[in-house]
Amino acid sequence: MYALDMGTRSGKWGSLGQTLGAYGIMTAAVSSAVYAVPSSNMGEMYKLNSSSGGPLGKYEPYSAGSGLMETASPVLAGDRVYYSAGNSPHTLYCLDSDSLGFISSAPALGNTSVFGMPSSPAMAGAVIYAGTADGRLVAISSSGAVLQEITLPSSSHSSPAVSNGRVFIGTMGGKLWAYKAAEIAAISTPGEHELVKDTITIRGYIKNPALSGYELYYGAGADPSAWTFISSAAAAVEIENGILGYWSTQSSPNGLYTIRLKVLPSQQDNFALTTVRVNYPPLPPAELTASDVLNDAGNKIQLSWTPSSSMVTGYRVYRSSYGVFSLLSEVSSNTVSFTDPAAPTGVMFTYLLRAYDGYVESTDSNHASAASVNDNPQGDVIPPAAITDLKAAQGAKGGNIVLNWTAP
Repeated sequence: MYALDMGTRSGKWGSLGQTLGAYGIMTAAVSSAVYAVPSSNMGEMYKLNSSSGGPLGKYEPYSAGSGLMETASPVLAGDRVYYSAGNSPHTLYCLDSDSLGFISSAPALGNTSVFGMPSSPAMAGAVIYAGTADGRLVAISSSGAVLQEITLPSSSHSSPAVSNGRVFIGTMGGKLWAYKAAEIAAISTPGEHELVKDTITIRGYIKNPALSGYELYYGAGADPSAWTFISSAAAAVEIENGILGYWSTQSSPNGLYTIRLKVLPSQQDNFALTTVRVNYPPLPPAELTASDVLNDAGNKIQLSWTPSSSMVTGYRVYRSSYGVFSLLSEVSSNTVSFTDPAAPTGVMFTYLLRAYDGYVESTDSNHASAASVNDNPQGDVIPPAAITDLKAAQGAKGGNIVLNWTAP
């Protein structure tokens, strides 16, 4: 298994990565750690440090000599991680994501696939869905209880997809099937990991034979330890992408939040979650100034500013010489000055700054203008910009020639 830096594409765990199994396909899920499952091994689950690749834990459901196990991709949900492994029967395991301690298992996924490719589970709310090699779609609760089984026309080796109360799954023969759940709780807006601010509209789908209403909550983080009430409403008929409520985020600091839809009457598995990021733009830096760098050969302009009072990751420097600003450079959050090293002598440049918090930019700072001066000609190694539009015309009097050009 390898980890690559997103910017440089270089290996973060060294050129050899981490060897976790003898052969087969490696599947993984990532949060604050990496959860990896080697295929055709002994069905073990590895927990790795996402920065170094070093081992943090291992779960082994089978003893040596049990034979090679088929495994499927893990699914992370709060403080739990789910994955399936085995030969006959194929079993869904639920582990504590911190310690990899065993919580529950559900040996409901039938025999292994003749193709060596079992269906990886998918999760929505507190329900796990998986296809089986013997042609079933199985819904299992987060505690391991089988909630429902649907007979498919043929075997399934693909991972189900869940959206707005519908479960989609592919089967042998190239067909895609969609099933509508008897009980639906789904948030359609805002989308998962969407950036939000001000007052947001929450839309969703609700279906329940005994429906009496619903409640909306929010909590800090991707796995909140406490919930804050947003609103509630009575409802007796199915809701199809309707407005469920409104959440005012003005008093919520920037960060991750989870919105929870709870369907009434309350049942263990009839709820929905979506994680969003409240993100108000940072305040811009202030008191931007621009000036020539003294006692140099020109071609440099010095900028300085007062830092933003918001939490930021850096500042973006924009420059204009003819009214159109373009990004010149980006500097770190603890920087309060910058030297433009390529400002040709004698040209007036205008600058502005924007603070950046890793997600959005601030509004513009004040503008500041300056032109570089060659006050140390012995060190001047950069020629001035060339004139490219010189024109000559006959003057008003005989013997006169008029020259015209645009200053570079």
